Amino acid sequence: MSYQRLFTIYQTIVVSLALCLALCSCQRYSALELNSTKIHKEIIQLRTERSENSNSTQPFTFTDAAKILEKHNRELQLLHQQYKASLELAKIKSPWPNPSIEFGPAFGGRLEDTVASSRQGFLSLAFQIPLGPRLSRNDDLKNILAQQSYTSKVIQHRTLYFKLKEAYLKYAFSAIKTKQVAELQKSLATFRRSLEKSIQAGLGTSLGLFDTNIRLTNLELEAKDLVIEQIKNSESLAQLLDVDLKYIRELNFSQPSSIFNFWSEANLLEIMTENNNQLAIDKMNFRKSDQVLKLELAKQYPDLSIGFSREQEVGEKTVITSIPLGIDIPLFDRNQSGISQAINQRKIHLRAYKNTLSELSTSLDSRIQLCKISLEQLDIIDKKLIPQYKQSMNEAQKAISFGSLDSLQYLDMRARYEEAHLKRIELQEKAWLNVILLENLCGYPLLNMNGQPNATTPNTFPN
Repeated sequence: MSYQRLFTIYQTIVVSLALCLALCSCQRYSALELNSTKIHKEIIQLRTERSENSNSTQPFTFTDAAKILEKHNRELQLLHQQYKASLELAKIKSPWPNPSIEFGPAFGGRLEDTVASSRQGFLSLAFQIPLGPRLSRNDDLKNILAQQSYTSKVIQHRTLYFKLKEAYLKYAFSAIKTKQVAELQKSLATFRRSLEKSIQAGLGTSLGLFDTNIRLTNLELEAKDLVIEQIKNSESLAQLLDVDLKYIRELNFSQPSSIFNFWSEANLLEIMTENNNQLAIDKMNFRKSDQVLKLELAKQYPDLSIGFSREQEVGEKTVITSIPLGIDIPLFDRNQSGISQAINQRKIHLRAYKNTLSELSTSLDSRIQLCKISLEQLDIIDKKLIPQYKQSMNEAQKAISFGSLDSLQYLDMRARYEEAHLKRIELQEKAWLNVILLENLCGYPLLNMNGQPNATTPNTFPN
């Protein structure tokens, strides 16, 4: 067999193997169905199953709600899927550039004194070998992007957690206020009946009756407002927990406790610096821009080109084999634009972090003061106002027994005592909402529902 024949066979085998490898390594398309009707049925079925499995006789604590949020909330599921996608991408190492292959026939014409065929085949291979750390820097950037996706997941989880806590507290307090309003309506209704009898007996005036009717009408409006508030809060809870409204209405919510202890101010700044959502975003943006700068610097280094070619001159028996090496000389283009942009972006993100921390420090002082004032208001009503009312009620009962106080005055005092309790519930809710504002700022659940400092550490951001 001639040498030319062997070269042709060798060329055919190499080309065939290269084509087979290229085709076999390619991924194929797989369909994924999106059926709106089917998806809606699945959502209804899941919500129905959760409602049927619930136990409305047992107290529904905030811990129970937080577990359902983490397990069933659809926003968290979406973010988890996005994080998994980023993590899978980060696990794929940056590949070398694909090699290239060239092959084909070469034709000769007007040849004289030929000793071989005027048609000859040729074959050449070429590779690019990265000399700088570009690929490893690109892998590091993908890891940073995966951490950024995880940070987004943690931030959204905390945001939804605080939304859930706020909606839970509002719903629980609206139920407590509804009961207290009903008690107050009952006391005022009793007072009104006694007042009407007194007027009929000619012992009273209609002025007090008008005042009582106005108070009862205002309470009726307040009761309607509380119903509206419960509807809105039940909607928020149902959306966060991905359950039906009926499921929320059937639950037995635990009553929130009073706030007994609080974090020291010295610790709050440290907690906020480590856990605030916006600071975490700015920090991840800075880390990402720093890694982008490293990647842009690595792009200065050129790749080494190495090849292999084998060909036979047409009309000649001479076979030429060559192994060319090549490299770009970074004399003019050294990626100056990309490096300059990356340097400036890193400075911008560092400045953004400093600005955010400065603004948050001011907001922290303000929200701490709001919490303190709310607690002081509760302290005043617990230690001064309600005890004064209790003392007045005790004295009123003694006065009635001695006949020095009529029942109308006692019933009026009783109604005002109930109003003071309603005021206390409103102040307690206000104090909790101010705590949630502070928790949102710190990015940390400072208090549990027992009013004590939270011992549970939430998911932390990557360092």
